Amino acid sequence: MAQELRARSELYPNDAIDFIKSVQYQFEEQPAYYDQFLEALYEYNAKQIGVGPLIDRVIAALHGYPHLIAGFNPFLPLPYEVQSSKDPEDPHVSIVSITTPTGHETRRLFLHPDLWSLAPRQPPQDEFKLMIELINDVKKHYADDPTVFRAFLQAIQPNPDNLKDKFQVVKEIEEIIYDAPDLIGRLQNLMGTETPP
Repeated sequence: MAQELRARSELYPNDAIDFIKSVQYQFEEQPAYYDQFLEALYEYNAKQIGVGPLIDRVIAALHGYPHLIAGFNPFLPLPYEVQSSKDPEDPHVSIVSITTPTGHETRRLFLHPDLWSLAPRQPPQDEFKLMIELINDVKKHYADDPTVFRAFLQAIQPNPDNLKDKFQVVKEIEEIIYDAPDLIGRLQNLMGTETPP
């Protein structure tokens, strides 16, 4: 009897966008690897390949970057899972563990020389941390009026059907949280839209 695949915990549309941006950021200097990754996602979404081939192709592109492999797992159906770590004896070798419905497999993969100089990169965390703090403070400030907080969240979410630049986003949020100038100031500072004195 085949094991049934189960979805993982709920993901938000921005989770996928954030992950793809992390991959793009990592491979800024070697865009061919980012392109391989995107091509695999495209073919999977078009149902041209299944979960197994998708994993193989993502591993081929990302295995040298354990943080990216870990970031890919939430998008896989259970019980699929992939882990990658550096071989302690050879920094150019990854040890990749793959869990599938049929069992567990471990592979040793060599990092392509093109990637030897690309140390794992994380996007700047300070801005992310400050944005999370701002979101939490807006939530606290409007605890008695959750509709304002929901409107704020909706305004900061990217919408591919209605693209806005950062100035438009900040203007929209200023109108939503008009009675909280300290929060507006922090947002303007974070987004780089503060007006000069």
